[in-house]
Order: sequence, then C-alpha cells, then structure tokens
Amino acid sequence: MEEMLAYLLKVSVAAVLFYLFIRILMERETQHEYIRGLWIGAIVLSMILPFIYVPVPDLFPEKAEAAESVNMIMSGVEAEVLWPEGTHADVDWLAILGYIYVSGAVAVFAGYAASHVRLHVRLGRCPLTHEYDSLLSQCARESGCGRQVRLHLAEDIGTAPYSWMRDIVISRRDMESDGKDIILHEMGHISRGHSWDVIVTELFTCILWFNPVSWLMQYSLRQIHEYSADRTVLMSGADAREYQTLLIKKAAGSAYHSIANSFNHSNLKNRITMMLQNQTSKSAYAKSLALLPVLACLLFVFSASRPAPSDKVSEISTDTEISGNPVAVADSVPEQKLEYAVAVGTDGGTDIKTYRAVQTDDDEIVMYENVEEKPLFNGKDPSEFAGWLCENLVYPEEAIKAGINGRVVIQFVISEDGSVTDVKVLRGAHPALDKAAVDAVKASPKWTPGKNNGKTVKVEFVFPVMFRSK
Repeated sequence: MEEMLAYLLKVSVAAVLFYLFIRILMERETQHEYIRGLWIGAIVLSMILPFIYVPVPDLFPEKAEAAESVNMIMSGVEAEVLWPEGTHADVDWLAILGYIYVSGAVAVFAGYAASHVRLHVRLGRCPLTHEYDSLLSQCARESGCGRQVRLHLAEDIGTAPYSWMRDIVISRRDMESDGKDIILHEMGHISRGHSWDVIVTELFTCILWFNPVSWLMQYSLRQIHEYSADRTVLMSGADAREYQTLLIKKAAGSAYHSIANSFNHSNLKNRITMMLQNQTSKSAYAKSLALLPVLACLLFVFSASRPAPSDKVSEISTDTEISGNPVAVADSVPEQKLEYAVAVGTDGGTDIKTYRAVQTDDDEIVMYENVEEKPLFNGKDPSEFAGWLCENLVYPEEAIKAGINGRVVIQFVISEDGSVTDVKVLRGAHPALDKAAVDAVKASPKWTPGKNNGKTVKVEFVFPVMFRSK
C-alpha cells in the first residue's frame, strides 16, 4: 500500500508541474496539434516517470559514509515511543486511504463505463444513412479525412451534433440547414483520432481522480480538440463570421454525451477568440524546450527518492516468498534497543547489523565486537537464522484475507545452552502477525551459544520482521 500511495504522489507532482508549464507557455499558441501532443505526452510521462531510474550523484558522500558505518542503527539516541506490549493500533490509516482511493477509482470508472454504454445505445437508435454520401465525400476531401465516416440521422430535433470514432450523429434539421459546416467540424475530430485522446484522459482521471489537475488536463485537451476542429472548418473555405454565428446558435443546445466530440463542446468565447487570433510563428515550438528542465528535475528527484535496482537495502524491495503469495521479511529499525537487525533478500542473503551480549554473572553488556566466540545458528553465521525464519514463518490466513501488513519487533534471548527463550513482542502490528512471528521464533532449533572469556553468555536479539502482502 505504501508503494502505491508513493507512486500516486509522484504522478500527482509530475502532472501538476507539466500542467502549469504547458498552460503558462502554450496557452495562446495556435499550433493546436502540437499542443495536443504535449498534453498527451505529459499524461504518459506522468505515469511512467516514477518507474524510470537514472543514476544520480551522491551529493552528500560524507553523510552517506557515516550512515553506512553505523548500518542504520542509531544506538545511544532516545528510543522511539513503543506501543505497550500486547497493545496494537486500532486503525490502519494507510489501509483506509487505500480503500478510499480504490473506491473513488472504481466510481469514476463506472461513471465512464455508463456513459459509453449510453453513447453506444444512442448510436444504435440513430439509423445509418447513405442519403448524404456525396456531401460526406466532398467534406472528406476538404478536411483531409482519410477514414470512412458513417453518418447517423437523429429524428429528435433537439439532438446536438457529435462524433465518436468514425460515427457522426446529427439531427435531420441540422443536416438540412448547416450540414456541411457541422460535418467538416466532426470530420476534423475523426481524422485526428480525438476519440482515442478522450479514452486516454478517462483512464488518467480514473487513476488520478483525487487530483484536480487530472481533470483540468482533460478539459484543456478537449479545448484543443475543439480549436483544431474549428480550424479544419475555416481552412476548408467556410466563412468565419457565418461559422461563428452557427456556434452561437448551437451553444444553447446541450450535448447528450459529454465523452463524445460534441459540436457545442467547450467554452464558446475561447473558441471564437482562438479563431480570430492570427496564426502564431512556428518558433513557438521552442517554448516547449522549457519542459526539458522540468523533466530532468523530476527524473532526478524520483531516482534519488528510491534505491538503485542493484542495491540491497534494509527496507527490502526484492522480497522472499512466504507461503506462496504474501511476503515476510526482516527489516532494520533505527531504535535505541534495536542493536541487532537483519535484512533478507530474494537469495536469502543478509545484511547483519550489531547485537549485544549479556554476561550471565552480572549482566554486564558486552558489545558484539568484544565477544570472543560468536553465537552460531546451525553451526554457521547468525545470518543463517534470517533465511531459516523466512522459510518457516507462515503468513496468517486471516491477515491475508484482510490485507493486513505491518512490522513486528521481536525480542528473544539465546541462553547458555543455545535454546531460544524469553520471546516477546516489543512492538506489535496486529495480533495475528504478532503471534505468527513469536511462534516462528520459538520454533527455532538450538544455537551454539556465544562465549566471552571462556564463559557462555546470553545473547539478546531484537529482530524486526516486516509482513507485506503482494
């Protein structure tokens, strides 16, 4: 869930920056199809940039080296406030946010799906006609439309003209009075494939429904569609004043389907203003180069905010499978008492931190580097325990069904005879996850105890375990 929310945040940031720059730089330009390409590119780049990684230089090598030397263990600092043992958070806010997001996305998608169904139902009710094939051929030549267009006549005089894919719907009265200009306008949409743009923006708003910028980008692209289609009419030789009068007359109508390319779609004042504006110079294309620094900054920030694909870090990005679907991995936690932590990767490899040894006679704490004989798990390095735990830890079925994730911090002691004792939860995540982690640790086979000055010593481990379902 955290990964999904982080991805959506990055997409939102990219979308906001792209929207502001395109609106500021290109609002008054008349290269409509080029600006249309910028909007589509902005949408696509916003979606894929968070997945792109480029190597970035380490701006603070000294701090990085210091952080590596302590292996993310911050001993001696004030400990975090822990939940009392046996108590747990009652509300998983990340899960709630996830449910709200999914519900919103489903609702938006359902709304679009219903609109598409109504659109196709109405197309089916308006019969195809070949009565005006000669006019369609003439308009196709003048507009440069190379697609085979299908004309539907609606008997309802209140039907506003619109097009979808290669279908045009128009009332018989409009066809007889202003048919040519309307057909030219709709062929402008069809020849440029504007319906596919609509689908792209619909998917974008489904994913980013909570961000107003996604809806503003959709609206801006629809405006560009209308500007482009209006220019198609004027370039065919139509009288600009008569065409503007037609737009004003049709503005009183209402579009049946907001998703379709409707003749009276978009702001009428903006459309007329754009028609009256002189064609801007092609040098305006150079303005779009200002987007390159924005793109570079986004790549830098997004890449710096996550580790390189080859890195093995404490918060595991490559997980070890547990029971087929979910994942349980060990995770290091900066905390005063957390002086031992293990990170487990896909190959069972580990990243050992530090732990403390406690002598049996006076409980004097001896740091790991001062222990003469290290404790061994199955006769090998203690890192073997991490791999063993991942193989024997079972993700609770009830947690799988409920989609429960979390981190459980376990403390246990390896006694003088090598047995695992005093297993308890320092910080819980959920009762089911806590019990699974405790049971797995208790089932550990005996260790070879550690020794200091020839005496066996108790070794206390603090072991964070991350439960994360895929």
